[in-house]
Amino acid sequence: YNPNYTHGAPESVVSRNICLNPQELLEMLDTKQSFRDFAQKLAPMLKNQVRLGRDCTYVALQDSGLWTDSESYIIQETVSSVGQVTFFMDQENEADVLNFLEPEGKYLVSGFVSSNIPLNIHAVIYDEDILFFPGSVQVIVPGNQRLLYRGADFPTYQALPTNIKDCFLAAARPVCKAIQTTGYRGVLGVDGIWTKRGIFLLEV
Repeated sequence: YNPNYTHGAPESVVSRNICLNPQELLEMLDTKQSFRDFAQKLAPMLKNQVRLGRDCTYVALQDSGLWTDSESYIIQETVSSVGQVTFFMDQENEADVLNFLEPEGKYLVSGFVSSNIPLNIHAVIYDEDILFFPGSVQVIVPGNQRLLYRGADFPTYQALPTNIKDCFLAAARPVCKAIQTTGYRGVLGVDGIWTKRGIFLLEV
């Protein structure tokens, strides 16, 4: 299920894996900041910055000048999944969120875009082709200052306006092609959000 667990396993396990990608490549794609650095010239990305936990105060983020149109923020570990370390912070819950952050830990910060639609699409990357599966709207629920992933809604995605689905695929395709050129083979998922400013990719 997760190829990262294979690296370091006995050779009898490693040798039987299909499409096992190099560990360095998996780590690059898994780390949100390195993925965004890799893909920033290929698809629209949210403005983001890596900060220490102690530098994620509400005043510091407001004064940074990076997110002039945001009154709230997303703070997450650079490697995380299902929202366990994805925090939503505004002026009201700042103290609660800061209690969860390690002062010397590194976190990826971006401005929160309201009224967004979280999207996902999976692709299989072959030697000569890339196959895209039907997309989904991600079910995200708030809980304990976090934004938690709770499933994929395929029917709602199919009912979205065609222009949203076309924009998402148009952003995902060149990123997947670039990943293909790195030698990556197998399945990956692409996450993005649709906003009033258009599509933004978030991670793979």
